[in-house]
Amino acid sequence: MSQHNFKRYRWFVPFFLVAVGLVFQIITYVDKGTHQHITRAVSQSQQRLQTTQKKVDQTLADKQPHVSQAKDKLNDLFTKDWTLASQDAFDNRATAMKPLVSDEVAKNSLDFKPDKDRMMTQTGMKLVFDHMVFLPEKADSQAVSGKAIVYVKSNYPDKPEAMTRFIYQVSYTPKDDLITLIDRQGSFELNSDSTGL
Repeated sequence: MSQHNFKRYRWFVPFFLVAVGLVFQIITYVDKGTHQHITRAVSQSQQRLQTTQKKVDQTLADKQPHVSQAKDKLNDLFTKDWTLASQDAFDNRATAMKPLVSDEVAKNSLDFKPDKDRMMTQTGMKLVFDHMVFLPEKADSQAVSGKAIVYVKSNYPDKPEAMTRFIYQVSYTPKDDLITLIDRQGSFELNSDSTGL
């Protein structure tokens, strides 16, 4: 463009810059609105899910109180079992869980064994109980038994978070209000990083 042509159209530059600025503001506004709409929709969906879960839990408590008691006790146990931020927490978990279980469970269950290798100290791992799914197989006033699928998030330094599912055979005695069996049968892990797929 020649010097003469530039002088002729230089009045256009400020208008062009204002127009570009307006376009960016509109895009940002639309993007913000879309993000807010999605966030609001997800929040409403989570609230509906929580409301539904509360209704299911209340129905379970009304219709099968022993199953509801077992589920509450197992949730408490697995929270103590799998929320471990340090080696000290791991070393103290058996003491924290003992009031919830029978003497036989405390003596024989894998989850009550000490960590002789001090793996949490060696690896820097942290574990957080996420949730549990209880699948009752038998339920009466004498005992509630079934499978528990326990979801645990694991965090290692400089690695993506992973979710491990532990499968347990469990039993609860309503009369004693104690868990009388927690037999860990296996586990599998899901990494949040999908680059290897």
